[in-house]
Amino acid sequence: MIGLATWFIAAVVAGRAGIFEGSDRPPLELLGFVVLPIASFATAYLASGAFRTFTHSLSLTHDRRPFFRVDAIARALSRLDGGAPMRV
Repeated sequence: MIGLATWFIAAVVAGRAGIFEGSDRPPLELLGFVVLPIASFATAYLASGAFRTFTHSLSLTHDRRPFFRVDAIARALSRLDGGAPMRV
Protein backbone atom coordinates (compact mmCIF):
# COMPACT_ATOMS: atom_id res chain seq x y z
CA MET A 1 0.00 0.00 0.00
CA ILE A 2 2.88 2.33 0.77
CA GLY A 3 4.35 1.66 -2.67
CA LEU A 4 1.05 2.50 -4.36
CA ALA A 5 0.71 5.72 -2.37
CA THR A 6 4.32 6.68 -3.17
CA TRP A 7 3.74 6.02 -6.88
CA PHE A 8 0.55 8.10 -6.85
CA ILE A 9 2.18 11.02 -5.04
CA ALA A 10 5.19 10.91 -7.39
CA ALA A 11 2.88 10.94 -10.43
CA VAL A 12 0.88 13.88 -9.07
CA VAL A 13 4.02 15.86 -8.20
CA ALA A 14 5.53 15.14 -11.62
CA GLY A 15 2.32 16.24 -13.32
CA ARG A 16 2.09 19.43 -11.30
CA ALA A 17 5.76 20.19 -12.06
CA GLY A 18 5.01 19.99 -15.77
CA ILE A 19 7.26 17.02 -16.50
CA PHE A 20 4.72 15.48 -18.89
CA GLU A 21 4.06 18.69 -20.86
CA GLY A 22 5.35 20.24 -24.04
CA SER A 23 7.90 18.46 -26.13
CA ASP A 24 8.04 17.04 -29.62
CA ARG A 25 8.98 13.57 -28.44
CA PRO A 26 6.73 10.93 -26.89
CA PRO A 27 6.34 11.36 -23.12
CA LEU A 28 8.74 8.65 -21.95
CA GLU A 29 8.30 9.78 -18.35
CA LEU A 30 4.59 8.98 -18.60
CA LEU A 31 5.45 5.58 -20.03
CA GLY A 32 7.64 5.00 -16.98
CA PHE A 33 4.77 5.81 -14.61
CA VAL A 34 2.60 3.27 -16.46
CA VAL A 35 5.16 0.48 -16.97
CA LEU A 36 6.94 0.66 -13.60
CA PRO A 37 3.98 -0.50 -11.44
CA ILE A 38 3.19 -3.36 -13.83
CA ALA A 39 6.83 -4.46 -14.01
CA SER A 40 7.17 -4.20 -10.22
CA PHE A 41 4.10 -6.37 -9.67
CA ALA A 42 5.28 -8.96 -12.21
CA THR A 43 8.75 -9.09 -10.65
CA ALA A 44 7.35 -9.48 -7.13
CA TYR A 45 4.91 -12.14 -8.33
CA LEU A 46 7.61 -14.19 -10.03
CA ALA A 47 10.27 -13.74 -7.34
CA SER A 48 8.28 -14.17 -4.13
CA GLY A 49 6.26 -17.24 -3.22
CA ALA A 50 4.69 -15.38 -0.29
CA PHE A 51 3.52 -12.56 -2.57
CA ARG A 52 2.14 -15.11 -5.04
CA THR A 53 0.24 -16.86 -2.23
CA PHE A 54 -1.11 -13.50 -1.05
CA THR A 55 -2.35 -12.57 -4.52
CA HIS A 56 -4.06 -15.94 -4.92
CA SER A 57 -5.88 -15.43 -1.63
CA LEU A 58 -7.52 -12.18 -2.75
CA SER A 59 -11.17 -12.19 -3.74
CA LEU A 60 -11.94 -10.86 -7.20
CA THR A 61 -15.58 -10.04 -6.47
CA HIS A 62 -16.42 -6.36 -6.55
CA ASP A 63 -18.53 -4.32 -4.21
CA ARG A 64 -20.42 -1.82 -6.36
CA ARG A 65 -21.41 0.50 -3.55
CA PRO A 66 -18.33 2.77 -3.84
CA PHE A 67 -19.08 3.29 -7.56
CA PHE A 68 -22.64 4.33 -6.81
CA ARG A 69 -21.41 6.78 -4.15
CA VAL A 70 -19.04 8.42 -6.64
CA ASP A 71 -21.81 8.49 -9.25
CA ALA A 72 -24.23 10.14 -6.81
CA ILE A 73 -21.63 12.76 -5.84
CA ALA A 74 -20.89 13.51 -9.52
CA ARG A 75 -24.60 13.95 -10.25
CA ALA A 76 -25.06 16.24 -7.24
CA LEU A 77 -22.07 18.39 -8.20
CA SER A 78 -23.36 18.61 -11.76
CA ARG A 79 -26.72 19.86 -10.51
CA LEU A 80 -25.08 22.38 -8.16
CA ASP A 81 -23.01 23.69 -11.05
CA GLY A 82 -26.22 24.33 -13.03
CA GLY A 83 -25.86 21.33 -15.27
CA ALA A 84 -28.71 19.28 -16.60
CA PRO A 85 -29.59 16.05 -14.83
CA MET A 86 -27.30 13.24 -15.94
CA ARG A 87 -29.11 10.38 -17.65
CA VAL A 88 -27.86 6.86 -17.91
